Amino acid sequence: MILLLVAGLRVGSAIGARIEDLGADRGHRVLNLTVKGGRRRRVPLPPVLAHVLDEMIAERGGPAEGPLFLTPTGLPIYELYVHRLIRRLARRAGLASASALSPHSLRHTATTEILDATGGDLRPA
Repeated sequence: MILLLVAGLRVGSAIGARIEDLGADRGHRVLNLTVKGGRRRRVPLPPVLAHVLDEMIAERGGPAEGPLFLTPTGLPIYELYVHRLIRRLARRAGLASASALSPHSLRHTATTEILDATGGDLRPA
């Protein structure tokens, strides 16, 4: 799931996202999520990610509400589904470590990418 990899979210927050949680803040697309501990967090969406989400919703007929992510059968996604999807995509990509990957692996990768891009400093400039 691109949301886990790009935004570094926990899988529980991502699978609980709803279409009505999408919004804008000062011209930027955001996703308002419930995160660990029941707190609400506004997650900025890079333009490429916002575009992918918009296309996904449009393919479903553009509903104004409901779960953001659905299985191919139309049910809301669940954690085991995401876990299996990540491993299936990793195997298809030919990754040797596919059987060891999990949703949390994507969170680790996102954090590593942010650290590399910021020179190891996560604090705002």
